Amino acid sequence: MDDIPGMIDPLERLLTAIKQHDEASEPVDKRIFFGDYLDYGPNSWPVLDRLMDLASRPSWS
Repeated sequence: MDDIPGMIDPLERLLTAIKQHDEASEPVDKRIFFGDYLDYGPNSWPVLDRLMDLASRPSWS
């Protein structure tokens, strides 16, 4: 996943879609985030907090 420039709502929608996909089929073992997290969007810190929270969990929930 790339370029989430401070946009928490689209990030949350994407994470929800991934979770729904994983529940309907075989889950993916690894997620890779790269790109721009803290650019022009209004919610740079919530995006960073959410990604750090995800990274600290053994599974994506």
